[in-house]
Amino acid sequence: MMLLPFAMLAMLSIPQEPGPDAAVVTGLQAFSRDLIGALPSQSGRNLIASPFSVSECLALLLPGVGSSDAATIAKGLRMAGSPGDVGEGFRALNAKLSGTQIG
Repeated sequence: MMLLPFAMLAMLSIPQEPGPDAAVVTGLQAFSRDLIGALPSQSGRNLIASPFSVSECLALLLPGVGSSDAATIAKGLRMAGSPGDVGEGFRALNAKLSGTQIG
C-alpha cells in the first residue's frame, strides 16, 4: 500500500506558526489513520489509497450541503470546529501546499 500523502502530512506536522490549517492537519492525520485502517488488506495484492484526496472531495461538499450534513461530514473527517472553519482550514492548507495565496 502506498502512503505518499502520509509523508506530506508528516512534513506538515513540523511545528509551524498556528493558522486555520493547523486543525485541518491534525484532523487529516486522524482521518488518514482511520481510512487506511478500514481498508481491506489482501495478501499478494497492492492497494493505493489517498486519504488526502478522499478528504479533499468530502471537504468540497461542505459549502453546498445543509448545516447538519456539513457537521456530519466534518465529524467524519475528524475535524474540530464549525464546517466553515474546516472549509477555511482546507483552503489555507491547499494554499500552503501549492505555494499560492488562493489554495
